[in-house]
Amino acid sequence: MSNQSVAAGVSLAGVMAHCGGSPVGAVKVLVGAIASAPAAPQPYTALAELWRDRRSELKESLEECAAPWFGDARFLGAVGAGALAEACLRTLDYCHDLDTDEMRERFAPWFHALDVVSERNPVPESLAAMARLPRACGRYELSFALCDRADAVNRVMWTAVARAATWRAMGDLDQAAAAFEGALLLDPANWSLYLDLADLRAEQGDFAAAASLVEQGLEYEPHEVSLRAAGAAYRTRVSGSSDDLMALIALAPELANTTYRNLLIDYACAGTQLPRRLVAKAHRSRKRSTWPGYKGPGLGGSAQLAAG
Repeated sequence: MSNQSVAAGVSLAGVMAHCGGSPVGAVKVLVGAIASAPAAPQPYTALAELWRDRRSELKESLEECAAPWFGDARFLGAVGAGALAEACLRTLDYCHDLDTDEMRERFAPWFHALDVVSERNPVPESLAAMARLPRACGRYELSFALCDRADAVNRVMWTAVARAATWRAMGDLDQAAAAFEGALLLDPANWSLYLDLADLRAEQGDFAAAASLVEQGLEYEPHEVSLRAAGAAYRTRVSGSSDDLMALIALAPELANTTYRNLLIDYACAGTQLPRRLVAKAHRSRKRSTWPGYKGPGLGGSAQLAAG
């Protein structure tokens, strides 16, 4: 489809939605435009604006709609790995629980698209990003398949992180740790990877190793608040230091991810011989989690970089 035809389709959809009183029809026009010209940004933008402005009218009519253009051969033959990866990440922004049979069924067209596009256009960084969606849906075998396909082209840090996150979601912390160590070999100056691995060692109960890894990360990014807070928490757990717990309390408000903040406070306060009043003060620093059910890589490390 030519640029002129895409623009005409977007204009027609706008008329249908706002003048013709048919937002559902407008969505169908935009779906056709996306299928015909996957690289054109205008239909995606118009669709996002329509969903934002007319959500109440569209929600019931499109409740069962699962990205219908994903099954169109024109779309699958033209869309790039980067664009599809971005679509996956945008979908995950809503933080819904996707690990259910219902959601796996609804995302079946997405999984098919991931398989087709990753084979046709195997860009390692994009495939690593794609792997987050099937992982969130509990389709671990597809997540690993995307990582394998990426590694066959070139071994990059993000693929190792995606593989680690998948092992972690499955509950295999040893395999996850090995994958994070592999990521560090590929990018040894990346502070977020030290934090990812430190968080994993803490989850395994090895707080001394966690504290040591944080110190290594601080060599590369000495002012990063998540590293400083994690270091204070893990040192508190190891030594029972009131000074370290006070440092964590002071840093807690600066942690944007309250799930991670609460986790660090819980780790620190489980240490021995800490003053009760100080522990109570630390618990008052807790807040309601903002990432319910999160199953990402490191709560403080590469998850932050990916979100940024």
